[in-house]
Amino acid sequence: MAAESTHHLSYSPGIISVSIGNNKTTANNISATKFFGVSLASENQQTLVSFAGGHSGDKIDKIAALKEIGFGFTRGKETGVYLVDGAVLQAECKLVNHIVTGWRPHSVHWRSCFCQVCRR
Repeated sequence: MAAESTHHLSYSPGIISVSIGNNKTTANNISATKFFGVSLASENQQTLVSFAGGHSGDKIDKIAALKEIGFGFTRGKETGVYLVDGAVLQAECKLVNHIVTGWRPHSVHWRSCFCQVCRR
């Protein structure tokens, strides 16, 4: 998953907000499963970020493609979501709420997903 923006909202409980396109595969997956991983990429993961943000998960298996070019992933211990190896931060998250917000010309509405951190 690639998020347009990620914001830390609270330490206790740990709450993170991510903004993604409302009609994107990622938004639909989060709504269906209620769990997702947040991995803040390190400086040497620019290729991963560019690839993940530029390709749709309903058209290509992004995990397999990224593994093929050398990136690693670990399954979260509590939720089983994928987390990027070597990321600056890895957090397993449970969806608490989401709202559809904002709009920009020639684009989609955004979905802000608020999640509680299950494990980091």
